[in-house]
Amino acid sequence: MGAMILMSIKLPLFLFVLALFLSNPLIALPDDKNKPLHVIADSVVVNYADGITTLQGKVKVTQGSTKLQGNTVIVYTDKQQQLIKLIAYGNSNEPANYETLPTTKSSPFIANADIITYMGVEKLAIFEGDAHATDGTNQFDGPSFKYWTEKQEVVTEKVANQRSTIIIYPGSN
Repeated sequence: MGAMILMSIKLPLFLFVLALFLSNPLIALPDDKNKPLHVIADSVVVNYADGITTLQGKVKVTQGSTKLQGNTVIVYTDKQQQLIKLIAYGNSNEPANYETLPTTKSSPFIANADIITYMGVEKLAIFEGDAHATDGTNQFDGPSFKYWTEKQEVVTEKVANQRSTIIIYPGSN
């Protein structure tokens, strides 16, 4: 493994792309987008021509209360450096993880899955493979789910021999 790399938002433009993901969070504190962005990874490969940035090795992206972790994180941008999609991959020992604090008076929203994909234009988060989410009280477990952030709509699809479980406690919203 190479040396750990620690970067802040003041470094190259490709980190701006990660900031786009975290500044348009699933349900984070509004002030998170104004906090410094920190990225830690064992290695970083930036391909400006193709618009692909690959972060590998115990990747941790943090901005305010929002955290994204994965073994590998790949960011895809268009020619104008606008986010197309971001994919965080877990590994056999640890799933990809997303955590944020929706409000100062709420419990953290925590979601993990084998793969977490965020589609920038659609504002769609996809949690695939042993997906789990909780807001401190309410819980979701299933093979996968999609979450449209602007519509606040969650969709699960039928997967052979697997079922989804949602537990909602009265008065928790």
